[in-house]
Amino acid sequence: MDEARRRRKVLGGGIRQAGVLAAAGIVALEQMVDRLAEDHDNARRLAAGIEFIHGLRPVTARPQSNMVYAKWLDDATTAEQLMAETQRRGLRFLVTSPRRFRMVTHYGIDAADIDNTLQILAEVARQLWGTGR
Repeated sequence: MDEARRRRKVLGGGIRQAGVLAAAGIVALEQMVDRLAEDHDNARRLAAGIEFIHGLRPVTARPQSNMVYAKWLDDATTAEQLMAETQRRGLRFLVTSPRRFRMVTHYGIDAADIDNTLQILAEVARQLWGTGR
């Protein structure tokens, strides 16, 4: 019985205000499905732009979702250091390993944001590339 309760909670069964999460799901299904294509286009555009930044490479050149994984190629610095510098310029992402990170496009991110992101990444990559060598 204890194991069943634990598993239920692990799977979200202990959430008391499930209606709040359900409301977000309803909005997503009723209003956001059509605009998912925009998120995916922005992700592909981001990945394509990363290919042209010295020191960075997209893990997948043509992402199939709104997530873009990229590699930081400089052995002298880490993706964590890259993020620390981009964060000073207002750009945050998730570091997934010492050399990789993930960026996600979503509602509220438009083409101008992608351009700004690529500009910040290029500036920081130029700044960091080869430091400590």
